[in-house]
Amino acid sequence: MIEFVFMLTHHDRTVDDPAGVYQQVRGSGLRYVGFKDIGATVAQLRDVCDRAHADGLEVMLEDLAWWSAALENARAAGELVPGTFRARAALAAARS
Repeated sequence: MIEFVFMLTHHDRTVDDPAGVYQQVRGSGLRYVGFKDIGATVAQLRDVCDRAHADGLEVMLEDLAWWSAALENARAAGELVPGTFRARAALAAARS
């Protein structure tokens, strides 16, 4: 089965108003929504994560940053997508 992730991105960055774009696709039957770690603040991403989780969707973070920002992204992933194996492992690595 093919799964579709609706990415809240444009030109390899998260859009300026990810929550506004998400609002436009709410209730469309999506199961997954995603964004990149570039282009929006953590507060904006946390807001859209909260909305998507409240609607029963799974949230994906595409990590584009490399070494220099890897720990910050791991912390953000742990805050934004708690409870997933990847987020728990990333947070543990960031804390060590």
